[in-house]
Amino acid sequence: MGAIKAYSFKKALIPVEDAKLVEAYRCPWTSNVFATKKEYLKHLAEYRVNHIYKRIYRNNFVKTRAEFNSMPDGDSIVKWIEDNSIWFAINAKNNYHWSDRDKFKIPKDFKLKILKFSLVYDEHTSNSHCCPRGGKTNWGGRTPGVPRGYPGWTGNIEYQVSHELLGFGSELFKDTGINTGTGGGGKTRSSYGIELFASDWPEMAAKIAMDRVENILVNGYYKPDRYSYNS
Repeated sequence: MGAIKAYSFKKALIPVEDAKLVEAYRCPWTSNVFATKKEYLKHLAEYRVNHIYKRIYRNNFVKTRAEFNSMPDGDSIVKWIEDNSIWFAINAKNNYHWSDRDKFKIPKDFKLKILKFSLVYDEHTSNSHCCPRGGKTNWGGRTPGVPRGYPGWTGNIEYQVSHELLGFGSELFKDTGINTGTGGGGKTRSSYGIELFASDWPEMAAKIAMDRVENILVNGYYKPDRYSYNS
């Protein structure tokens, strides 16, 4: 047959007589091309969750965390968590090992439900395995010059997620101000011991200081702050 005319795209060649002009849809972010509008819209929805949301999270993590850490009490923390479930899902994804991140596609209807949440204030919350931002850990008191605890709260958190996670679930709260300790769970339900440090939660810390003064003035002593939530 010899020489023919063909369309060239990257390394593919399509003979002109075999080509057909059709309407298609190209994603402005990935340049992927789709034959139907349904496939295109599905791709956009997935991209929005797994890429655009991730970019927003990365650029605004500290700002959003500051909003979360400004909650004044336990009820507000529980509500904020449930109202911002997708933020915690993205946080979990970003804290997975790099080789696993693409395996977890964040559902746009992902929900995080708090089942139990309890806190007890302690002037010497353990820093053996975690510490407040700007602080230092001191496992077993082995580091001279480093305190063996910081003001904060110890307690427990039990929660359920609408979709299975890749890890143990603790990645949801990593670096958010809620430090998870011992615990674990199944694919959609987990329970952990937790530690919150007062310097990471300034509004709650301020409330504790005011409550302490009021308790001492009225009762002559300070009763440690306690909080318990059951859904």
